[in-house]
Amino acid sequence: MGSKEDDFQTKLLATYQVEANEHLQAISAGVIALEHEISAEQAREVIETIFREAHSLKGAARSVNQTKTQQICQGLEDVLSALKGGSLAPSSHLFDTLHATLDLIEIALSQDPTHDAIHRVLANLAACLKSNTPQQIDDSKKASQQENKEQEEPTPALAPKIPLEAALPKVDKLIQDQTIRTSLSKLDRLFQEAEEMLMVKLISHQTSIELKQLLAKYNTRQKEFEKLLTMATLLKNFPNASQRSPQEHKLIQNILNILTAQQDSIASFSESLSHLTKTSQQNSHFINALIDSLLEDAKKVLMQPISTLFDGLPRMTRDIAKELGKEVQIESCGGDIEVDKRILEEIKDPLIHIVRNAIDHGIESPDERISKGKSACGTIRIVAVETGGGNVDISISDDGKGFDIAKIRAAAQSQRILPDEELASLNDQEAIKLAFHSGISTSAKITELSGRGLGLGIVSEKTEKLSGQVLVESTPDQGTTFHLILPLTLATYRGILLTAEGRDFILPTHHVLRVIRIKQDDIKKVENMESITVNGHLTSFVRLSDILNLSAQETQPENQRKTFLAVLVRSEEKVIAFGADAIHRECEVLVKSLGKQCIRVKNVLAATILESGMVVPILNPVDLVRSAVAGKVTSPKRVQSNQNDKKNILITEDSITTRLMLAKILETAGYNDKTATDGQEAKELMRTEAIDLLLTDVEMPHMNGFELTEKVRETPSLAHLPIIICTSRGSQEDRERGIDLGADAYLDKSSFSQSTLLNTAKRLL
Repeated sequence: MGSKEDDFQTKLLATYQVEANEHLQAISAGVIALEHEISAEQAREVIETIFREAHSLKGAARSVNQTKTQQICQGLEDVLSALKGGSLAPSSHLFDTLHATLDLIEIALSQDPTHDAIHRVLANLAACLKSNTPQQIDDSKKASQQENKEQEEPTPALAPKIPLEAALPKVDKLIQDQTIRTSLSKLDRLFQEAEEMLMVKLISHQTSIELKQLLAKYNTRQKEFEKLLTMATLLKNFPNASQRSPQEHKLIQNILNILTAQQDSIASFSESLSHLTKTSQQNSHFINALIDSLLEDAKKVLMQPISTLFDGLPRMTRDIAKELGKEVQIESCGGDIEVDKRILEEIKDPLIHIVRNAIDHGIESPDERISKGKSACGTIRIVAVETGGGNVDISISDDGKGFDIAKIRAAAQSQRILPDEELASLNDQEAIKLAFHSGISTSAKITELSGRGLGLGIVSEKTEKLSGQVLVESTPDQGTTFHLILPLTLATYRGILLTAEGRDFILPTHHVLRVIRIKQDDIKKVENMESITVNGHLTSFVRLSDILNLSAQETQPENQRKTFLAVLVRSEEKVIAFGADAIHRECEVLVKSLGKQCIRVKNVLAATILESGMVVPILNPVDLVRSAVAGKVTSPKRVQSNQNDKKNILITEDSITTRLMLAKILETAGYNDKTATDGQEAKELMRTEAIDLLLTDVEMPHMNGFELTEKVRETPSLAHLPIIICTSRGSQEDRERGIDLGADAYLDKSSFSQSTLLNTAKRLL
């Protein structure tokens, strides 16, 4: 009995926490709205709303014996009651106190607040009540009226009014529909089961097609049978039939009897097969409609309004702006568009990064804005719009100073992202894209908000992971706009089914620009890379079989092939043409996770099951393009002829310039070079490739050189692999750490020389 009571209390407390968060969100949004210029009528509406929310929160806390929260809510309700009755005037100090109170209530939902914290908040609330006497309120009103008169005169520093709808979520909308509370895990399972029904749809459709094909074949055979029956009848009545022996007459008659007897059976079977085919087609149409409807309804269950992303931004904006001494307001629209909650969860951090960057880097200080003829208060506007094709465009705009192109170029140069001559050739729009590289920052110092150069890299990575795109526009002294173009749901993919070296793959349609047919003569060598010309632009050409490291299956020599099929794939503003042996069709596929055992498989995003029952990998376009851009891709069939007498050196380096330089040095010296952009990629490559020496940098994403060295030494089959660490980290401490982890040599890039590298490699090999 006690156990059941405990379970009930646990469920009740979980329900209370969800409800309390909703009340806190509504109160916080209301307080933010009161801080902006809104009409007296709108202010009364907001105060009434947050007063009711605070009262409901107090009642909910009482029902689950949360006495401390109840006590805090009582003090909050007293202040809101005074504000509602007009005996308390709004002030900056009051708003700070209200936000601090809400912070403590939020803490109380997950942990027990101290008595000192509660006493301090209640004392601050009581002080707000005492500090606003009626005389002070009258003086405050007079001062406000005088200020309004002054603001009637033209001035560039007016803060724009913010609509109530943009600042305060429609709380009443939450109660328009009857709802029930249930766990997200249950809804996730329900959604997954509904998604599995897509396979039933595909199988049903395939069965209908196969029956139709079978009927066509059977009808052909039936016509041939009728010809045979006609020939047997003619044979019986042939002019020289009288010359046949009785045995021949009997044999022909028996054949004719058998064929005649089978005619009715065949006709009946044909009629049954035809009926079965029609029934199968009808069932397929019915199942398709039913499953499409089921999937659509299941999607809606897990679809959430995009406004859930926006709800916490006004408070965050207020706090950061106040910390930086800036005035910033945030507006949003299009929040009623519903998006898969899995997408909302993944894109939340990128959205926060962009807003924080806009406040920290984009919006100027009030004095600077006034000197530029702008209002003292900066504006960040978030707009969500459905773009068609199952996508949504979330634009985040600010009216700040825009990107500092010169600082981006300087940061890229210091990080050696590109050679100096290539960096100088970039236009401003191309230079802005460099800000998405990890480590690129225009901030002069590292703070809690920015300066590490990771924010925009996370934005790009997360968006690409969702098969989305990031676009950016920036104008000096006018502001910056980011566009996050995302799918509305992740339930199913539209993909192109293609074949490379006898193996089938799915390539997500979202990243495919077009499919083309090219001739062998169209493939040219440019800077030792195969390229083709598409619409007048030079585009890198990479065989899909090479980048996936597939062994050759075809019998026809490659140089004798007259035509190739290629898929133009775009990712991170780069376009690569991937060659394939066959491109079959575009189809709808159900995305199946690779499971916990295969969290990260290079070039493979997930898997699907075709209607034939075959499991087919879904390729990762982002990985494919990155692998192609990272360096040359060597086909296994071309390497086998000359790699027996050469040592394989794996270069693990995230800088493309350094990677190409090292590869050139080693190739000239007679080594085979393999390349990887980080430690994780190198580790995966060593599982399938024979490596004789590892040359690695330290500072790399995903897995750095120290971690890679440690992993290699922990792997029995690689325990004796020679390792050279080549890095700009040349301190004695770093050297000792590298050697302690198992490196055989440690080279400092600041004093790097070609002869030192080659002599070290020769000694270790």
